[in-house]
Amino acid sequence: MQILNMIGELVGPVFICLQEPTGRLGPRIQRSIYHANNIHVTCSKSGKLTKSHIQYWAEKVLRPSVADDCLLLLHSWSDQTDPSIYDEIFTGNIKYEKLQIPSKTTGDIQPLDRYFFDNGSISRKEYAIV
Repeated sequence: MQILNMIGELVGPVFICLQEPTGRLGPRIQRSIYHANNIHVTCSKSGKLTKSHIQYWAEKVLRPSVADDCLLLLHSWSDQTDPSIYDEIFTGNIKYEKLQIPSKTTGDIQPLDRYFFDNGSISRKEYAIV
């Protein structure tokens, strides 16, 4: 998952979810995986994000990347759009508004699909635009 600001610049680290049969990164993978400050890597059995992955991402990746009020434009996937996830991390002076991309329209109106990826050749399902 990438975060874009309103002028289309990448913000903060990229969050990557790998598919691992056990749902955990084994010791060999942990030793050999590339480590960088601008990449957060996790995994699941399916390679898809769960609600707990989204909560982790919101707390560890999204929130540290946001300094001002923001708009979250989220895919319609229910685990990602749960308002409690964002209510818990956006407290104090920073306010957020959440908009949801309607189901089955992501490829048509999702800014990353329309303007960022090379003609939609990379398939993505979950994003936040901050």
